[in-house]
Amino acid sequence: MSMKRIGFVGYDGVTALDLFGPLEVFDTANTHSPDAQRFYEPVVLSPTGAPFMLEQRVLVTPHAALADALPLDTVILPGGSGARDSNKTQMIATWLRANANKFRRTASVCIGIYILGETGLLDGRRA
Repeated sequence: MSMKRIGFVGYDGVTALDLFGPLEVFDTANTHSPDAQRFYEPVVLSPTGAPFMLEQRVLVTPHAALADALPLDTVILPGGSGARDSNKTQMIATWLRANANKFRRTASVCIGIYILGETGLLDGRRA
């Protein structure tokens, strides 16, 4: 099985648990492989590659900007108060809309669904 790159999209106002909880799940899967094979490469992304501030007032430095993130197998949109602010998430929604056909799957955590909803990718679908 080839390693799958998983992108976790950060932004100002993201909740630490929604970002790092899912990231830890993929990282833990890597440490429980019987043959020490790494299945996932978790990467933290931000719209421009600049650090972003968690709701908990912790500054996070991402691995890359959205523009430099591809290829990705999966994109995860964590929730947080910033997800309700389209000024903070417009660049993310635009990037997702333009690149959605390049990922195997896209997921959201909690109110990260607001960002996904902004893209129009949920139109006509149950969520």
